[in-house]
Amino acid sequence: MRSSLQKYQRQRHWLLWHDHSTLANYGHMLFCVRELYDPAIHFTRQEMIDKTGKDIDIQATIEEPQLYILGQSRSTVEDQMKFVPTRQEDLRDLRNPVLTDCGVEVCDIMRFMNGDNPAAEMEDGTHHGGNYGCPGCDGNINSSHDLEYSLQRRYKTLSAKKNLILSGPAGKKEDFHPFKDMKVEELRVELTARGKSDEGNKEDLQKRLSELLGGTTRLPALLHSNENFDVSVKELNIESYEVLFFEALHCSMNHIKNVLQELPHHITDIDTLIKLKEILAVQMSKDKLRGVDYRKTLIYITIALYQFANREVKLLLVTLCEMIEIYYAQEENRSPKMILRLHNLCWRHAIQCRRVLTPPKKLTYRKLFGLYFHSCVTHSAQLLRLASHRSTNAEMFERLFEKLSDITTKT
Repeated sequence: MRSSLQKYQRQRHWLLWHDHSTLANYGHMLFCVRELYDPAIHFTRQEMIDKTGKDIDIQATIEEPQLYILGQSRSTVEDQMKFVPTRQEDLRDLRNPVLTDCGVEVCDIMRFMNGDNPAAEMEDGTHHGGNYGCPGCDGNINSSHDLEYSLQRRYKTLSAKKNLILSGPAGKKEDFHPFKDMKVEELRVELTARGKSDEGNKEDLQKRLSELLGGTTRLPALLHSNENFDVSVKELNIESYEVLFFEALHCSMNHIKNVLQELPHHITDIDTLIKLKEILAVQMSKDKLRGVDYRKTLIYITIALYQFANREVKLLLVTLCEMIEIYYAQEENRSPKMILRLHNLCWRHAIQCRRVLTPPKKLTYRKLFGLYFHSCVTHSAQLLRLASHRSTNAEMFERLFEKLSDITTKT
């Protein structure tokens, strides 16, 4: 038991974030890393007060983003994959423990990758857009409004995706888009190799293959090599590495945006509707709206309409507000009770979306119940079991890119 305790007290878990943007009129890829706060190895807030006499936000201090790689690059998959060999080399070095000043060996584990949808899709080998856009599961996004269907989707690991791609001849090509523009005979060969029926026309065969792949269109970035297909998660020390299928900043911001766009078209009470439109007109008047603006607007609307709106609308807004509160809660507040609460809130909020906002009048079903709704309702509570959403939030990384933009603009 003592050796097991020492093992967990001497492990550091890391999160990788990357994004593509423009700096000095040229496209650049920015890679950052963050050490995840863990009370098993770091001081708690109360322990820091007892030790230093100061109330320090220890989680924010530990999780300060660190710049890893900054390089000029286009936004294409081919260009972004050029950073993979360097990353693979560094990951192989993780097997070497770090020696602290006290002579204690600490092991580093690359645990998560986080970013917006294009970044996650590039890392995970998921098709950009389409009907299977979730990096975490094989669910069809057109069926995400069906809660039973969404919650039965299975999680796909990097190894499972590698085996899925390489189980047919097309996936073994040295190509970043092995399943693109396949001919009928190629589709038949691919389906036969996977033990599936090869009968039907090209449209039927393509649909059957898409359902089988579940959005996976190539090898995950880190498991790709121009020399061979034998790169394994064990070789790279990424047995526990996961591409996150929920990120609080982008998922909650876009879901709130969709709800606020659709809600005015489903309120019949005139006073409630006038109050709602007044708040939206004031809060949405900025040229550039950020995640905090949408969250603040949601809170204002919830408070203002609580006395006027009917019970169904109030439940829709209140459940979403409480979900956002949990998304931004500190690690020290995470508990089994909070995880269960988030599970219940997500389920109740999804039901209220279906009751209040359907049939949608402003947005399409796919837009309203799309990837952001799916991630918030289906995956956010599952991820909270592993780590605090505050630890996996991309907000500080986004600000770092803005700082770099300001530096290039002013110098």
